[in-house]
Amino acid sequence: MGKRDSWLFGIIVLILAFCLWVLIPIDSTRFGRTGIVYGLDLAGGVRLVYQADLSGVEAGKQAEVVDGVAAVLANRINPLGVTEPNIEKRGTDQIIVEIPMPKGGISENQIERLGRTALLEFVSNQLSADRVQPRWQPVA
Repeated sequence: MGKRDSWLFGIIVLILAFCLWVLIPIDSTRFGRTGIVYGLDLAGGVRLVYQADLSGVEAGKQAEVVDGVAAVLANRINPLGVTEPNIEKRGTDQIIVEIPMPKGGISENQIERLGRTALLEFVSNQLSADRVQPRWQPVA
């Protein structure tokens, strides 16, 4: 091997060593990478199955109701800050929610909040004679 060939071989070995240093181990934080993000199957998490009671819904509107419930669940999950929640419909009346475990974990309060029934109240704003502040009264 000539002198030129040995220099070329040395440069190739250095480039190969640098590439291996960057790529292995894959789960590292070199060069601003976040490493591998484990999914629900590896990191664990929560899998919730909701069964809709469609007994009071018209026959043609059942799919719309289940789609609306899935959208509400998605809106409730997004503020939790989890990555890649999976919300899917199964059959005509079931919704499956899979949430990967965030770093802080998922509390029972957060799981209960997902299934809680929403409440919307309409109130009237009336000023009373003796009070400067408005008084809220539920509208019947």
